[in-house]
Amino acid sequence: MAGPKNSPYYGYMFKFEITFPKNYPLESPKVKCNTENIYHMNINTNGDVCVSSIGNQWNDAQNISSVLLSIFIIFSKPNPDSPHRKNIADLYQNNYLEYEKNVKENCEKYAIKIMQ
Repeated sequence: MAGPKNSPYYGYMFKFEITFPKNYPLESPKVKCNTENIYHMNINTNGDVCVSSIGNQWNDAQNISSVLLSIFIIFSKPNPDSPHRKNIADLYQNNYLEYEKNVKENCEKYAIKIMQ
């Protein structure tokens, strides 16, 4: 997935693994970010993604498009109220310029740079 415009993730590509359970769409797919050391408050160090649409608020009316959209949204607008990594959420809320600098440095080291 490409980082959205108007976000510090723009210009980089991130790898995700999506596993569909046997009873999909009754159960949500499992989503894991495979980009090493991603710097995101809603993705933990194991790559687990924290968004409600792939967790406890899943319902069978949702589909893979809604999952991908939810992931795209947390790259544009991270959710500091439901972080996997509180230290990143705190920085985002208290010192956005430092947060943005950290995101860009991390992307340069670990994400896939794409042409702009």
